[in-house]
Amino acid sequence: MSSFDTHFQALKEALQLHALDQQLPYIATKAARYLEVGPEEYRNSDAFGQPATTDVDELAAIQRGCEQLIECKGLHAEAPLTDLGVGGFYALLALFHFKMKDRTTAHGHVHDGQKGALDTVTFEHAVSGMTANFLNFCPSRS
Repeated sequence: MSSFDTHFQALKEALQLHALDQQLPYIATKAARYLEVGPEEYRNSDAFGQPATTDVDELAAIQRGCEQLIECKGLHAEAPLTDLGVGGFYALLALFHFKMKDRTTAHGHVHDGQKGALDTVTFEHAVSGMTANFLNFCPSRS
């Protein structure tokens, strides 16, 4: 059983259904592949040449994001994606050929004792048009 399967099966049924609606198994499969082969090999075999960035910080954010997606994070406010920043969050979803379609931000959200902004972003797949909503938390700078 894969790490994703273990995390997915630990979710309550309603959250599993939500994860399926958000295309998470598809995305997590691609995330696992990225973690397995790294950015250069992934880019060389990707139809869109993703990840487009070669920035070390953005690649590190993509790596952290892939790890978190496999852990089924980013689906709801209690377990958003974290430590990615805004640019890293968009680069992460671009890795899977998703582009931002809509965004809402809840300022003053508290996650793990930190106050910050919680972005809920609707992404659209560049080829299939399927949509997915993911949440990203960015702590306020003190």
